[in-house]
Amino acid sequence: MVLLEARGNRVMFLNDVVDSLELKDTKIIKDRAENIGKMAEYRENFHIVLSRAVAPLAVLCEYCLPLCKVKGAMIAFKGSSYCQELSSNNKVIEKLGGLLESVNMIKIPYSNHVRYIIVIRKISSTPENYPRKNGIPQKRPLYFE
Repeated sequence: MVLLEARGNRVMFLNDVVDSLELKDTKIIKDRAENIGKMAEYRENFHIVLSRAVAPLAVLCEYCLPLCKVKGAMIAFKGSSYCQELSSNNKVIEKLGGLLESVNMIKIPYSNHVRYIIVIRKISSTPENYPRKNGIPQKRPLYFE
């Protein structure tokens, strides 16, 4: 398992968790998805790429799909805006080599909150020019007509 986190304090926390749980074969990388998505060692190297709800779907796809193997899956944790995000980002998903596979609703225990697990299957290689440089995906999310 490989964990990716850009912030040093979170990396320290993740190291503590990995040590406390005695997780074997777990690597923590302190870097940004935009950087490792360009590195041959990581690009299209993972069967499953899982993200928390850190950005709009177009941005998550640009971060995650370059890391995912063809036939692998990207799994995104999203809130109630997922439906609007999916309808406006279908072309982005396709351009980056993905295809929407499923949307699964989950209820958060001990709360009234509902979240959605979006599964995007990687069906073709992501074009080499993605992900774009640091900060660009967040500042100028992809959009295709």
